[in-house]
Amino acid sequence: MKMELIHLVDIIITTRNRVNDLTETLKLLLRYGIPETNIFIVDDASTDNTFEIVKRAHPGILIKYNSIAQGLISNRNYLMSITNRPFVLSLDDDSCFIDPAHVTEAISILQSKAHYGIFNFHVFNQLQLPEVRIEGAAIRNIKNFIGCGHIIKREVLEKVGLYREQLFFYCEELDFSLKAFKAGFQTVTRDDLIVHHRVDFKLRQTQKDSKKDKGIYGYTWRNMMLSSNYLIVLSLYLPFVTLPSILLYYVPRLFWELCIRKNNLMSFTMGMKRYLQHSAYIKTKRAPLSFTAFREWIRLPMY
Repeated sequence: MKMELIHLVDIIITTRNRVNDLTETLKLLLRYGIPETNIFIVDDASTDNTFEIVKRAHPGILIKYNSIAQGLISNRNYLMSITNRPFVLSLDDDSCFIDPAHVTEAISILQSKAHYGIFNFHVFNQLQLPEVRIEGAAIRNIKNFIGCGHIIKREVLEKVGLYREQLFFYCEELDFSLKAFKAGFQTVTRDDLIVHHRVDFKLRQTQKDSKKDKGIYGYTWRNMMLSSNYLIVLSLYLPFVTLPSILLYYVPRLFWELCIRKNNLMSFTMGMKRYLQHSAYIKTKRAPLSFTAFREWIRLPMY
């Protein structure tokens, strides 16, 4: 039976000061029949008693508390390294699949071909439960996956390693999918297999400043990290001359997106500065694709 496949997956969640969101996600996971022993959490220095509340309510869940915040990527790397089941399903503390059958179907897809390495769920970013009317969805090859709802095969982790922690926030998935692609693994999706991400993007965009002590990353900071990390990742894998390609094509695109369309010059300036600060790292860590492989990858849809 397909539902037996649910026991092949470890579910990892990293959280910080969002105990209500986490509690709701855990309630859904348990309702869907996920055993507590398949759930792994890092509480990244929360001050809202997250660790105590989860430990008391769910003694079977393995939860680790960081006394000093380590950041999202570091925490996910830790969780992936301590799990051992054949598949790792990553969720945010405010996201969950809408049906356990979607998870088992995704696992079946990953099992169907050796080169299928990562499955990306169709993520709905909205507060209300999505009304799903998707019929005849087919498996698609894609460039990237979304952190709040994806499954990675254990053998992919064993072959390509973990996330690049130097990125800290944003684009770690793009970097990982490129590493996996270079190693012969494909990222796939099917649009009728869904994760609900309970997020209010309108509210998020009103948060201009970052309050890292509270785990709140503002609009400008997010745009800065996204733009700089995007350039860093591209620089690591472009098969042609890096600097001219970045300056002539990708930087103007980001300038248009951030400065003209979003009127956010500060994030563009900060992003370019951060990219230049990583230039030495990029030079030493470059692992470019062949031109043929890059052409195949670049033609794929993002999601």
